[in-house]
Amino acid sequence: MRVENLTGSLDVYTIDGPVQARGAGRQLRIETIRGSVDVAGGPEWLRVRTGAGDIDLRGGARDVALVTVSGAIRSDMHFARGRFETFSGTVSLAGNLAPGSHAEIDTHSGRAEMRLTGTPNAAFNLFTNSGTVQTNLARAPTVKRTSGGTETRFTVNGGAAQATIRTFSGEIHLQQ
Repeated sequence: MRVENLTGSLDVYTIDGPVQARGAGRQLRIETIRGSVDVAGGPEWLRVRTGAGDIDLRGGARDVALVTVSGAIRSDMHFARGRFETFSGTVSLAGNLAPGSHAEIDTHSGRAEMRLTGTPNAAFNLFTNSGTVQTNLARAPTVKRTSGGTETRFTVNGGAAQATIRTFSGEIHLQQ
């Protein structure tokens, strides 16, 4: 299914097959069981749920929530509030966190990646129960494991944005 020149609100529900949406509409909700979802153009409010499909977002959205069970999530970081969830897929965010924005990534066994461009200005909270945490950000403390998992909190350049990344057994990669 392909939606182009989106300007208003739209709900899309499918069982199988890819969904492509283009345009900067007001609200967009997409739910599919096995289909992949590709959104470009930046709707104001975006909700995407898949079972096994990958989700790609280019152009961001003001308020975004992307959820999949086993698919991958790939997004640039053009949002004010972003929530990204997967059970076993990889979540990859790339770009710069805007001042005042909030990103939240949750996975069970999936890998969580955040690749920052520019000069980061954010407060970070990273937690994994049994996975690993890797970061090359300046001012990031040394990551130490305890019997209760690994939690690392730190602020870079004042913390104008917030990023929280949580996994149960997945890897966390925070890179610049």
